[in-house]
Amino acid sequence: MPSKEGNTTQKRKKGNQTRTGRRRSKGEGTVYYDRANDVWVAQISWGKNSEGRRRRKRATGATRAEALHQLAILKATLATSSTANEITTGAWLEAWLTDFAPARRSPNTLRLCQWAFQNWLIPHIGDIPLQHLTPADVEQVWKLMAANGLSIRTIIAARSTISAAITAAQRRGLVERHVVKLSELPHNVPLRSTRRAINKRKIQSLTQEEVDRLLETARKLEHPYEAMIMIGVTRGLRPGELRGLIWDDIDFENSTIWVRHALIEEGKRIYRGKLKTKYSERPLKMPAEVMEALTRRRAQWEIERKNAGKNWKNLNLVFCTRTGGYIQGSTFLYHLTKLGKQAGIENITPYLLRHTAASLLAEQGIPREGLAELLGHVNTQMVDHYYVHRIVPVIDVERWRPVNR
Repeated sequence: MPSKEGNTTQKRKKGNQTRTGRRRSKGEGTVYYDRANDVWVAQISWGKNSEGRRRRKRATGATRAEALHQLAILKATLATSSTANEITTGAWLEAWLTDFAPARRSPNTLRLCQWAFQNWLIPHIGDIPLQHLTPADVEQVWKLMAANGLSIRTIIAARSTISAAITAAQRRGLVERHVVKLSELPHNVPLRSTRRAINKRKIQSLTQEEVDRLLETARKLEHPYEAMIMIGVTRGLRPGELRGLIWDDIDFENSTIWVRHALIEEGKRIYRGKLKTKYSERPLKMPAEVMEALTRRRAQWEIERKNAGKNWKNLNLVFCTRTGGYIQGSTFLYHLTKLGKQAGIENITPYLLRHTAASLLAEQGIPREGLAELLGHVNTQMVDHYYVHRIVPVIDVERWRPVNR
């Protein structure tokens, strides 16, 4: 008799079938124990036939674990079968999230995908056959999100999740057009969510004068974040990459920093994990002033370790708490904002340092390809759309006028 795994979960009986665990979302499939035949059954549905009846596929296993494995195979098979015209959008999104996305997406990104799929995309367009999905269908979801007070940033994030799933479908020949890329975002949507009353000045990049003030203030205060801020505004590391640096990543002899890991926060858990993409791992040459700041930071670090005594955590982090522990993102934001106010600059955020580096270097003539490599991107698309901002206050055509020779 097969093992009754998962006995601690809630059981629901229907005839000779016993269903266990949470209720799965539409298109996710189900697993249940068939008492009459003494087997575990995996079942998934994908659209309806010409008579309006739901189509179903089944597979069996000796244990619940085997049935769950069969369920994953069923979803993957349906997603890549020749019956692509019968697959619903919801079924494909669930299959992609379960069987394709985990290998290439971080845990945080997977949670974002799950939120967008379960709360917005599957409820509104999940029943539409994948091949019949249109840009107008997708745009309707964006309008609903905007009508519910979500910001344009949140909508763009949701758009990126389904875009990745449709890209995978297109590669497998399930769809011809990438309807998400063809869809238009709603206009006149606030940058921030209207669910929270936030009245802040929009800042896209610091000016060179503001950077100088910020660094001068940090230097005078002997702030432990001085070197971290300097690296951020000169080389554009992500906040998690900055907080994840260890002393083994610093090559003082060759004035180089190796970006190999980043701090990842999952709820209350924080750890040093993989970078966002494979292109994010990169060695970066540092200016002399950065290495001088790191030398000062090393001296501070030795004092902090001595003062902490037995409470010191041997994580070898360059930037850490007073006991050598990981710096949370909220802690970084708090101290950076406080330091910014002391320098006379409002609303500084950790990611603003990265945007500032890209913008200042672009103004100095660094090409987009160089910036993409510096920031750890595969191409210049992200650089053009999100990171390079105009920092010259007045447009002067004389800057582009040819010099008479």
